[in-house]
Amino acid sequence: MITIPANPKGDVRRLSLEVRPHVQWAIQHCDALLIAVSGGADSTALAAVIIDHCLRAGCAPHTLTVDHGIRAGSDIEAREVSERMASLGARAQWVSVTVAAEGGPEASARDARRRALVDHARSLGGRVAVFLGHTMDCLLYTSPSPRDRTRSR
Repeated sequence: MITIPANPKGDVRRLSLEVRPHVQWAIQHCDALLIAVSGGADSTALAAVIIDHCLRAGCAPHTLTVDHGIRAGSDIEAREVSERMASLGARAQWVSVTVAAEGGPEASARDARRRALVDHARSLGGRVAVFLGHTMDCLLYTSPSPRDRTRSR
């Protein structure tokens, strides 16, 4: 299994320090953690750091990779991403979805991806923290602070 060093450097350190309180909050308050992983560099880095924090805390997070079926071979890519997440220690799965034509391809793909994530989170049962990130710059947008989360209860 691949692991992140105890004291990572550079962007990995910045990302690790940024997500740590969110992961700790989720471990304490939720029954499961689910990470959306596209396979791109940013979502893979985010997933690797979250998986590492979870494993150090004694829990195994879940990952989900969504194959939109828009390109030939995208199912193979989704499976490979899922296998990579499993090699990091996650309970990894991937799913193929059908992308509707309404709203254009990007909006339809986003809606299908969200439905898949919600369905998978529900299948895990209980309270599920869902982590998603498209780029490191949007991490704060997609991962509210623990204080913000408790207000929405």
